[in-house]
Amino acid sequence: MVDQAKKMADFIKDRAKMVIEPLSKAEKAIETAGKKVTYNVEKLDAKEVKRMLDELKGRVTTARGEVEKFFNTGLEKTITKLNLATRDEIKALKTDVSKLTKDLKTLQARVVPVKKAAPKKTAGKSGR
Repeated sequence: MVDQAKKMADFIKDRAKMVIEPLSKAEKAIETAGKKVTYNVEKLDAKEVKRMLDELKGRVTTARGEVEKFFNTGLEKTITKLNLATRDEIKALKTDVSKLTKDLKTLQARVVPVKKAAPKKTAGKSGR
């Protein structure tokens, strides 16, 4: 189990490194846009500022999507490697257990009356 935990920690560290790249790209895009605005504030018109902000928004949105993708992929692989049940599998098991419990109670209700109704065996003597 300790070995699995170490493997999982290493896997998560590797995934975290992969996340840094798109975030760094977004950070650089924000820095570049900020420099353009501050250095060229007199030269920029509203359309240029809007274009830059739209481009920046697109890059940040893309970076966020990449981060989510990396984490989702990483979590799915980790769950697979650890052989853990998924949320859907657990939900299905709960449904099955609930149904089996209901069936068991129904069968128990049938068994009790049958036991009570069954004639008792007597150790009778034969009359011959």
